[in-house]
Amino acid sequence: MTPAVAERRRKKPEIASVEYQTKEEPKPIWVRPKAAAKLGGFGLTRCYELIADGQLETRKVGGMRLVKVASIEALGAASAE
Repeated sequence: MTPAVAERRRKKPEIASVEYQTKEEPKPIWVRPKAAAKLGGFGLTRCYELIADGQLETRKVGGMRLVKVASIEALGAASAE
């Protein structure tokens, strides 16, 4: 390999720095149980237990179970006190 070829391989292309404006994503109102468990910091089994106990507000949309994010936050606030 010639020195010129080696130099081209070592040289990385310069990329112009572009400042991207980041938009804050809107917070979801309803999430699936798996996401609810992740947000609440507990396991999926515990999530379904909380749903069965009525501590998490849920709705069925078609065959999909959704958990209200506000009820997860309220549960976290109640346990913090």
